[in-house]
Amino acid sequence: MKGRTIYAAIILFVLIAGIASSGCIGGSREKSWLELVPSDAIVAGVFDMSTVKEAAFEELMKNLSLYPKYESLRENVLNETGVDIATLSRAIFAVRGYDEETQQPKMAIYVEGSVDVEKVKGKIEGLNETIHHAKYRGVDEYLDSKNWGVAISENYIIVGDKDTIEEVIDLIHGEGKWAKQYREIVKKVGSGNLIAVYDFRALMNLTSSERESSELSTPIPLGTMEESVKYGAFKFVLTNGNYSFRVVLEMDSPTDASDMAKQLRGFISLLDLKFSQEGRSALVEILRDIEISTSENFVLIDLTVSGKQLEELLTYEAIPKATLG
Repeated sequence: MKGRTIYAAIILFVLIAGIASSGCIGGSREKSWLELVPSDAIVAGVFDMSTVKEAAFEELMKNLSLYPKYESLRENVLNETGVDIATLSRAIFAVRGYDEETQQPKMAIYVEGSVDVEKVKGKIEGLNETIHHAKYRGVDEYLDSKNWGVAISENYIIVGDKDTIEEVIDLIHGEGKWAKQYREIVKKVGSGNLIAVYDFRALMNLTSSERESSELSTPIPLGTMEESVKYGAFKFVLTNGNYSFRVVLEMDSPTDASDMAKQLRGFISLLDLKFSQEGRSALVEILRDIEISTSENFVLIDLTVSGKQLEELLTYEAIPKATLG
């Protein structure tokens, strides 16, 4: 369905931005981003769209050969929807799981900013596809046969499945249940250009069959400590050309947090030794800048790198599984 370009393009943009808080406008000006995330979300996050205008971020994308893809994406979204993503303010995404019946993910991406509603409607209605038009709380919805589509207002666009779209609209109006379970870890991770949170156990359960069949494991061998992780969070901050990252793990108890921090420090030490032996001084430098600390039942992992260091980190080949355990 060609119309699916509308939401596929926005999803792709958020993913591209992710390799690499936030102001808001419109009807949800007074709401924090987490208050617009449905309560059953297993993954959620927010991206400050103005980040793509930052000179340092633009330079990073160019050095990683991503900028042409971004420009092409921006042009495609503009042609398909009439929306220039460079004029939007923030994107909030929420993944609630997977619908076995429709074989579709249950998710939505809420993109906030000034929208030319009539122009977007004209683009959608001009598609030679069977799209159902409806209204929910005064907001125009355009849905395909599997109830996937777009909701459009003057202040935002929501892309996703019908149920999740309407849950987000309810939250915009101050109704429904939002993801309060992530409040504490979001406080610990702090503000940034990109923030993501996730339910660790729900994700492990959701992907258990795939991981068993493909012999995949978590990126870091946590062993029995996996059972003590409740939630995880990540943030990225761009400041004066430097890139700061924070990963936070919410554990069952302060003791679990202390044990996890020790295990992670040991893992970092092993990587330090490995890369030192291989003569990868830049990666060793990055590893030695990682700070691991604890606060109550939280583990905090912090790192700040330069643009050059980040390029090396992102372009370095994946660490073979055999070296991790």
